[in-house]
Amino acid sequence: MATLSDPGANNGEAPPAPSQPLRFPPEALQRCARLTRRERDVLAVLATGASTDQVASRLRLSSGDVRAHVQNAIRTLQARSKLEAVLLALAAGIIDEPRS
Repeated sequence: MATLSDPGANNGEAPPAPSQPLRFPPEALQRCARLTRRERDVLAVLATGASTDQVASRLRLSSGDVRAHVQNAIRTLQARSKLEAVLLALAAGIIDEPRS
């Protein structure tokens, strides 16, 4: 049986999707309404898998500005990481799920 620590577990393929959707407490989702338009834009581009530099290029911002928007979003959402901030924004429906 493959484990997460086994680098060849999925033969280079993406891990399977979780069987249950992620659930966040209602108060966490409500904090999403406090994000600025630019913070939402940055999280939306991050949701596509873009790097900080790619987000900066797409939104015509400096990399420093992108990092600042990410940190502000993390603080506002009380998230532990930019990944959690993106997942919260997706769960709250304030950014669209990226197209494949």
